[in-house]
Amino acid sequence: MATQPLTLLIDGMNCNHCVQAVTDALADLDGVDVGTVSIGEAQIHFDADDAAYDALFSAIDDAGFDLVSVEAR
Repeated sequence: MATQPLTLLIDGMNCNHCVQAVTDALADLDGVDVGTVSIGEAQIHFDADDAAYDALFSAIDDAGFDLVSVEAR
């Protein structure tokens, strides 16, 4: 399956440290290519063959934030 571009809306981010924490958490996931991460949002490419949507929620939660929604771009 080809990768799918997604926008992740993330609550609780308020500084560059938060941006780095989310970037690192997403970069650790197989099947996720991290694009741009900014306060409140991450642009990624997601390969459902290699990763599960639940992994996105878990990674963001483990980093201390809330994944509010996942939107196809």
